[in-house]
Amino acid sequence: MSQQRIPLFFPYTSKKTSSPTTEPPFLSLPRKLRLKIYQHAGLISENIIHLNNWNPSRRRFKDPRMWESGHDPRYWDPWGSAWLTRSAPLPTNLLPVCKSIHGELLTVLYGSNRFVISRKLSPPRGGLKMLEHLRDTTLRELRFLTIRVNVSSCENFCCGSRGYKCGNSIQPCPSPISHDTPLNHESDTDQLVISQWHRICTQLARSISPGKLALYVICDCADITTAQMVIKPLLSLPALRDCGIRLAMHADEEISDLAKDTELQLRILEFTSLINYTVTCEQKRMDYGVRCRKMGSIAESNNYNNDDVIYVDNRPLLQCFCGYAHSAFTFRCDCKDRIFPSSIFLVSRQFREAAMRVFYGQNKFVVSMEGFIPKIPVSQRLLDGENIEETVNDPPEVSIVPGLADFPHSSIKYLTKLQLKFAWHELEYLQPNSTGWKHWLDTIGLLSRVANLAVLTIELNFNERFYPDIWMKKPTFDLEYEGNMLKTYETFIRPMSVLHGMKRLFVYLNWDTSYECLYDGREEHEAILEEIVMGESYDAWEHGKAFQHPGRLEDYLY
Repeated sequence: MSQQRIPLFFPYTSKKTSSPTTEPPFLSLPRKLRLKIYQHAGLISENIIHLNNWNPSRRRFKDPRMWESGHDPRYWDPWGSAWLTRSAPLPTNLLPVCKSIHGELLTVLYGSNRFVISRKLSPPRGGLKMLEHLRDTTLRELRFLTIRVNVSSCENFCCGSRGYKCGNSIQPCPSPISHDTPLNHESDTDQLVISQWHRICTQLARSISPGKLALYVICDCADITTAQMVIKPLLSLPALRDCGIRLAMHADEEISDLAKDTELQLRILEFTSLINYTVTCEQKRMDYGVRCRKMGSIAESNNYNNDDVIYVDNRPLLQCFCGYAHSAFTFRCDCKDRIFPSSIFLVSRQFREAAMRVFYGQNKFVVSMEGFIPKIPVSQRLLDGENIEETVNDPPEVSIVPGLADFPHSSIKYLTKLQLKFAWHELEYLQPNSTGWKHWLDTIGLLSRVANLAVLTIELNFNERFYPDIWMKKPTFDLEYEGNMLKTYETFIRPMSVLHGMKRLFVYLNWDTSYECLYDGREEHEAILEEIVMGESYDAWEHGKAFQHPGRLEDYLY
């Protein structure tokens, strides 16, 4: 398909007559129409785009074989068939037009095309470094990616296999010397390749969206130890839309079974009651049996329409048929089946490891970080010679509890969603000289050493009285309170800078009142705290941060 002339939508105007606030005619078009124009302009290719040839020069776009092989046809074209795969150049000259068009182009370009990258093509084509240079926002748009880490066959078809069992090709190998030697962890050169592969997996785990990317990896290995080094970082990736992994050129049952058995176990365990979605942890107590997911509202309510407005019949009606809370039965409630499956952890050590991966990796853990230190008994304080006349009626002291100290040490690496919840407190309880500050530093240190930061999302939920509920009167504070509040939270969160590189961080100064209709300045304060840990360019809203929405009855009905 021939390329259309997009510049027609951007007519030239004199600087004297143009207005900086005038919107270009192209942006005034409906978005669906703009996307259709991008497609006709050649932004979506029928062929695979080779990232190793991603060079915005004219010579790059004149390369007719770049889409599939990544080779320049003037130097490598054994069959003389380059003309068969000629494609129109990508209109990447539109990327610098403006920010709005740039964002739309990235979504279409990376979300609608198929991409491949190969380590074999060394500089100046960049090898796998071209993938490392892509931004996280760009990787998040990818939907199809093939990574050729080490290929012991031809790049574009499977050759050299006796009998051609896979049926990929019936042609003899045209260039045996172009094959990579199997990757070997004992080789100093290959150790650098494995290190680079680990960095790429960390980058992908931090960037890609769950269930969106189809990922295919070819890394032919010399032995099972090397294959394990290739597989291990892949386990940190979120759920993929599709996946294919090749670990050796020739069939090897031991290598083939490397990930298959464990993967089947994990898939089966995901259908058990190990997944509860939210697990609450308070004072060395794990509350797995949370309240009914239907809030007890099991029976159907009547929906009726009046002048195109849908209402839900919320008149008093006893609807609670929860089998966990009552002697009741209904097809709509599965609470009774959600009792913690402790027996799964007792089958065997290997099965317990798989169960831990599912339990700690698929659930969100809400950890209450504050508790009360009980008062020392009066009799003990008298024995210590303490004067208790003025302190006998003092309330228990508020302290940050050990947090993750009670979690099994081997479980921390599987955590993907962690919410640290702080109840209301006076600001002095968050100061470095307060009780429990060491526990807070220990919690951060444990996460930095053990947790898989590339897949970890942390929520910090405070309860600052400066931001009350929408229907409550805001209390009166000193003029300096807001400044002191922000300074205190900055001091408290700054140690978390060692966790830079984790997937997401959300800070809520008062989650209980964080409704969508409230704009009282808390968003700016929360953004400052998030940037301390994640960097100045981090925007939590782009990574899925959300307001709390007050629950409605219809949200809990099937």
